[in-house]
Amino acid sequence: MPPIVVGHRGAAGLAPENTLPGFLHAYSLGLRLLELDVRLTRDGRAVCFHDDRLDRLTAAVGPVSAWDWEPLAALPVLPGAFDGAYADARIPLLETVLSAVPHDCRFLVELKADPERPDELVAATLEILQSSGALDRCRVISFEQELLERVRALGDFPLGVIVGGRDGAALLPRARAVGAVAVHPHHSLVDPDLIAAARSGGFQLNTWTVNSREEYDRLASLGVDEVTTDFPDRLAASALP
Repeated sequence: MPPIVVGHRGAAGLAPENTLPGFLHAYSLGLRLLELDVRLTRDGRAVCFHDDRLDRLTAAVGPVSAWDWEPLAALPVLPGAFDGAYADARIPLLETVLSAVPHDCRFLVELKADPERPDELVAATLEILQSSGALDRCRVISFEQELLERVRALGDFPLGVIVGGRDGAALLPRARAVGAVAVHPHHSLVDPDLIAAARSGGFQLNTWTVNSREEYDRLASLGVDEVTTDFPDRLAASALP
């Protein structure tokens, strides 16, 4: 069975990342597992946004955490990109995405680092997942072990540990420490030994961010469970759910 194709920030290579139009576009392609990022605004609203600063994706500057939700909601995201096809794309609230995307879609909910308000970020995200009835279709993931530990302390939530290319040796010990159900290594770390170790530990294996068919085929031959991509259209149609 081929790996599940996961839309990275929706389908970040095809539509503005972490926006409702982007998530809906990914869904229209047949994707039923999407990754998104969560940060807090100054007034404590959980929004879908990857960067700690607004500068790359909007015409505004400064940290997301320095803006209240109401003015943030008016900012276009990458308005000139994709031939202007998504001029209406805005930064969405997490609860808006969970409500608006059809409920047969699941999510990888990535908690971004928040050194000043880690407890508030975790509490706000979990409250939204619970109140929206989305807990059974979400896995909470993070690079930040502290955030995953805080989530685990609050309940038996499905967790995934993310690591980049320099932290491969820490992946499985970190996953065991928080009782994770999945490991999320960068694709450069995935080899037969890692696959065997993940299987021995009972972990699902997601890898990111894979934007070529050649690399997808390599990972499929190794038996990974999920492949996260910016460009689902570059992968074989048969690989889509």
